Amino acid sequence: MNSPKRLNVSQRLKWGFTLLILIFILFGIYTIYHGLKASRLTRTIYNHPLVVSNAALQANVMITKMHLNMKNLLLSSSPSKNNDFLITMNDQENKTYQYLDIIREKILGGEGLALETKTRKLLDDWQPIRKEVIGLIRRGDKEAATSIAMGKGADHIAALEKKMLGLMNYARHKAFEFMQENDKTHFTMNIIGVLFLLLGTLASIIVAFFTLRKTRSAEIELKESGERLKAILKATPDPIVIYGNQGETEYLNPAFVNRFEWSLDELKGKRIPFVPDDQKQITLEKTEELFRSKNIVQFETKRLTKSKKRIDVIASASCIKNQKNEISKSVVILKDITDRKQTERQLESLNLRLEHEATHDTLTGVLSRRAILDILDRELTRAKRSNTNLGIGMCDIDYFKQVNDKYGHQTGDDVLSCFVKTIRDTLRTYDFLGRYGGEEFLMIIPESLTSTDQGVYERVRKKIADRKMDTRSGKLSVTVSIGITISKGDESADEVIAKADAALYRAKENGRNQLAFADDTNLNSV
Repeated sequence: MNSPKRLNVSQRLKWGFTLLILIFILFGIYTIYHGLKASRLTRTIYNHPLVVSNAALQANVMITKMHLNMKNLLLSSSPSKNNDFLITMNDQENKTYQYLDIIREKILGGEGLALETKTRKLLDDWQPIRKEVIGLIRRGDKEAATSIAMGKGADHIAALEKKMLGLMNYARHKAFEFMQENDKTHFTMNIIGVLFLLLGTLASIIVAFFTLRKTRSAEIELKESGERLKAILKATPDPIVIYGNQGETEYLNPAFVNRFEWSLDELKGKRIPFVPDDQKQITLEKTEELFRSKNIVQFETKRLTKSKKRIDVIASASCIKNQKNEISKSVVILKDITDRKQTERQLESLNLRLEHEATHDTLTGVLSRRAILDILDRELTRAKRSNTNLGIGMCDIDYFKQVNDKYGHQTGDDVLSCFVKTIRDTLRTYDFLGRYGGEEFLMIIPESLTSTDQGVYERVRKKIADRKMDTRSGKLSVTVSIGITISKGDESADEVIAKADAALYRAKENGRNQLAFADDTNLNSV
């Protein structure tokens, strides 16, 4: 029987280097594929969820401006200004539909399209309400127009704002999903990259073992193989550290040197002093887990550069074992996620800003109509549960329309801002102030138990009357009328507001710049 033919040195070299080249090609293909995938995910985040979130925010702003112009239209008696308001509203409506078109084009998922469709339907349904209000204004029936605008019109606006906020939250959720997928892609690239490097190293050792026994050329080939591995490490964009079994530094790739500012000469044989104090515990725990399980360990942490700059990273660690299955080295890849963390913080900041804008008046900074009414419902429930009185004051700036007509709406806005600041400086920290509509503001005074609470309203009235409002047209004086009612929580929000509004009407009828109490309010108790 013939013995099997053994491979000669040339064949061993050929097959050995063929294996290495195949590994490099696979590594290159894999890196390019996942790099393109990561790039696509990043473009998707910026071209879809963030665009949708911004478009929803701008559409919400346009809706708010349209509602404000509707209120201005109700308050205005100038035909030329009315025409300006109508032109502005039409332009804002067109822009709102443009933003909705952007959302429809960019939003991802059937749920998002359904949400956009519902929002567009609400906007379409608001158009006949506005036309009805405008028609009543042109016929001179402002009372009916105001009733519709502040009734079903305001309710429609609240529903639209809620849908817009839903679109922004949906887009933020989609962005978070894509970022998670992007992180998984990067993590997979890092781990497979390490495995390819280890596989290439192993293949190089095998080739060297069979060739060095026969010829000097094998030594040259082995050196070339090592150079190729070094080239891979140098080309890897993420910082890589190779430690000995005692944690001493054995190798730093160029990406590490560039990012963390230390050279291998400074750190070789030493521990790297780049773990912040607040990260030492988790680093110790993960190191123990790595040596205990001898598997890949990954965790988010922070590291310091030589210049003490903090960097957010994902640390991916794996072990190199010897022939006795003992850990001889550990390899750590540090994926810089500082930009991603910054994006997350920006999204969080955007969300907080959107939440604030949804509950606060953009001009004065006080609570919006919907927010102050929600607080009124809550405080009425609390007053009933604790058997305490709740004071409600409806404030209205006297002759505010004359300020707008004489000095312009920008000066009127200055007056509103100074007016709100004066009231805020007068109220207690646990009292509430919200813009009910136009120049009307609602004060909620919890635990109104004694006659001193009457002083709260009187102090507000007196401070407004005594203060000169700083405006772009100079210092102006205004007064305020306040309608007051006291409730023990047995009435609904609509009922107490109606009483306070009626009292405000009496204050206006009696000459303005004064307080008026609801008919059933006991003056001795307030």
